[in-house]
Amino acid sequence: DDEASGDSDHDDDDETDPIMEYQAIPVDAAVNRIRCSPFSGVPLVATWLENGDVSIWDISPQLEKIEEKESFTKQELKSVKNRLCQFRQPCEGYALEWSHLSRGLLATGNCNGLINLYQPTDANLTSWNMDQNGFTGHTDSVEDLQFSPKEANVFASCSADKTVRVWDMNASQRSKPVINIDAHKTDVNVISWNHLSDTLIASGSDDGSFKVWDLRFPKDEYFESNWHSDQITSIQFHPKDDSVLTVSSADHRISIWDLS
Repeated sequence: DDEASGDSDHDDDDETDPIMEYQAIPVDAAVNRIRCSPFSGVPLVATWLENGDVSIWDISPQLEKIEEKESFTKQELKSVKNRLCQFRQPCEGYALEWSHLSRGLLATGNCNGLINLYQPTDANLTSWNMDQNGFTGHTDSVEDLQFSPKEANVFASCSADKTVRVWDMNASQRSKPVINIDAHKTDVNVISWNHLSDTLIASGSDDGSFKVWDLRFPKDEYFESNWHSDQITSIQFHPKDDSVLTVSSADHRISIWDLS
């Protein structure tokens, strides 16, 4: 009987509903995209809002409350200073990415095709400056951004102008990319830079196709698939296996590919 009772207690524990703890941060408009900084220390979050606002937030007060299993009152929340800086773009955007090599470096791409960089002005990451001369090569909305996993001054972008482009932050002409790839026949929605084989970039398009490019030979795709039947919504190389790629689509399917 004791054994049966023990099994019953264990079953009851398994059926307990999980409890999700959360803390909110009020923002001024709908959030188009959010990205967390990959560096430890100050927990930073960047947001793109539909009103053109780009903000960087310190979310440590909320994390501390979650750890303590407490909540801010509405009055207390008004006095919490989460936003470290705020920049207003001429239009909204979706492309948003932190650098994995340069602490605090952020890139955004807006719906007019403009890419901007944001650099911290102090070592404690309490304020940022936005560059006044953005990268202007794209002729349509910038959809996604990826920093190079090996070169701190290099990043890639994709756009509704059907291209994937690679940029050098130190270049004198910011309208000319280092590499320009005519990648797809429709909008390029997403890209992923392989962190193990750093010459490989994957791209996914509105027509459901996705490709892998070797940046040493940008005129021809390294791999191409039309397996998905609707737009590609996300694409990601495996962090520990450079031949594995995961793709999601609006056709309600997720696929995993071994390119070895």
